[in-house]
Amino acid sequence: MKNVCTLLLLWAFSASSWAQSYFINEVDYLGGRQGLEIAGSDGTDLSNASLVFYKVDGTIYKIDYLNGTIPTLGGQNGTVWYDVAMTDPGEATDGGSVALVDQSGQVINFITYGLSVGVTAVEGAAVGQTAELIGPQLLPDATLQLIGRGLTYADFIWSLPGLGTPGLPNLDQTFSGLLAGLSGISPERTSASVQIWPNPTQGQVRVELGQHQSAGRLEVQLTDLSGRVLQRAVTHPASVIEWSLAQLPKGMYIVRIQQDEKLVEQHKLVKS
Repeated sequence: MKNVCTLLLLWAFSASSWAQSYFINEVDYLGGRQGLEIAGSDGTDLSNASLVFYKVDGTIYKIDYLNGTIPTLGGQNGTVWYDVAMTDPGEATDGGSVALVDQSGQVINFITYGLSVGVTAVEGAAVGQTAELIGPQLLPDATLQLIGRGLTYADFIWSLPGLGTPGLPNLDQTFSGLLAGLSGISPERTSASVQIWPNPTQGQVRVELGQHQSAGRLEVQLTDLSGRVLQRAVTHPASVIEWSLAQLPKGMYIVRIQQDEKLVEQHKLVKS
């Protein structure tokens, strides 16, 4: 009986974790690509969800409506980036405030970024709520981002600004639940269908594609964190690719596996 109760509690925890299906995951208000990232469960429909931007006095200055779905990133959680102007040209403050509002009009996140003070909304979906302060960006290439391990917004914390990864899980972030390891991108392991080794590597690396990959031709890419393609191979499942990273600087790279120009999965690769 005790074991049954424990399983029920674990199931309830898992179900509640998935109930909050998406949230703001990364913010860039200083860089050349202003915008924010939404993280959540694969396939989540973001159509008619909205970003409500507030002035310092708590009034709304614009509303941007979202569209599309959260894509698959090799697990059961993914991320999607939206290019959005994040500052009000009419405000003298470095930063701003935004509420992520779902299709039913409920506020999911309400955050203040930059040097703005905590804003209390006086109208709109967030009326009466005070925004959470997440800090200043400091440098154009260092975005504000959540780090940690989990599935819901409450599982993560806003970190000191780090290197931006628009459209990818953040560098110190793993999507993982209590009942299963559902990593977005992980340097420690790959999926059952892909093996990348050695990882970290000092030079040579092998990418082994298993039989569980989708049938048909695959494109495997090695990119840097800006998305620039450094190596590319067109192949099939159950094949092996070997690359030399000897000429690349130390750091983190991404192995992307695509089919018909659609992302199948991706993983971190560290050059040490």
